[in-house]
Amino acid sequence: PEYRAVRGEAGSFMDLCRDTARACEVTLQPLERYPLDAAILFSDILTIPDAMGLGLYFETGEGPKFRKPVRTAEAVDALGLPDAERDLDYVMNAVRAIRGELNGRVPLIGFSASPWTLATYMVEGASSKDFRHVKAMLYDTPDIMHRLLDLLARASTRPRYAFMVLSLIAEAADGAGKAGPFVPHGGHSATLRDWLCDSLTPMGGRDPRRIALARKVRADLAAAGSLPADAAAAAQVVDDEVRDRVRASGKTNLSRAVSELVRAGLLRRYYAGYAVDHANRGGQRHAVYVLQGLARCLLPRPAAVPASAPAASLAAAPVPAAPPVQGELRYS
Repeated sequence: PEYRAVRGEAGSFMDLCRDTARACEVTLQPLERYPLDAAILFSDILTIPDAMGLGLYFETGEGPKFRKPVRTAEAVDALGLPDAERDLDYVMNAVRAIRGELNGRVPLIGFSASPWTLATYMVEGASSKDFRHVKAMLYDTPDIMHRLLDLLARASTRPRYAFMVLSLIAEAADGAGKAGPFVPHGGHSATLRDWLCDSLTPMGGRDPRRIALARKVRADLAAAGSLPADAAAAAQVVDDEVRDRVRASGKTNLSRAVSELVRAGLLRRYYAGYAVDHANRGGQRHAVYVLQGLARCLLPRPAAVPASAPAASLAAAPVPAAPPVQGELRYS
């Protein structure tokens, strides 16, 4: 009844989503009734395609619909890549308001949909029993479907990418939550940022853009006469050059993700080393990241010690650490 009352005041479902105060209120309502472990953001998976200009609305008894379904190459090409702060500001504002009200009492959980799920709604224009339109696009014009899925993957990637970065930082962090400026990597030390970029590189190994880059690198090296005649040696040279180029571009994505984590209160960033105008001219300053707030639950936790263990043995024996929890923020 509490939700129905607020929904009635807001008007439509999307009006409720866009009203920061009311979205915050209905998110917190279940916590007032039940001893839940987390709050779940009041929103919808289709806010991303709505931000692309498709006109999301909800029909009573029928569920979500789009005013402008995407069924042609022209419609796909007209779609823009939404910016979270600009085009989905109401979602971001609701997250900030809810986190402020929770004040660390329980975690706030968001949710997303796969690119394929979003595509089915966008092409069909609503829920469907036979998925006639999306199947037609998939089998008759697969290139158009590939472009749509690629766009949706890029639109949905940022939060997942940021949390993968956070998990990797936790993996490299010491007991105090500090990672960097150097970490062991391949038998030697690497800067934390280089290690993070290299660790994330395999995710896109089969990405069409990565494959195209490898082809371009091979062509460039061949044109410059730098490609070895031996096939294995040539493959290694190409792989090394692709890695260097991907690492350079990856640092931009990494910096953006780290900035998002800093703004969310999950990370603190500073720099260690020598400044470029220091007496040691060859020195540089490298990034150090420190886990903050809820992100600290990603750190290894001491294993439980039996209550019957003698006090002397507790003092003498080192306490083994439990493995870090990867990819999620949760309490033990």
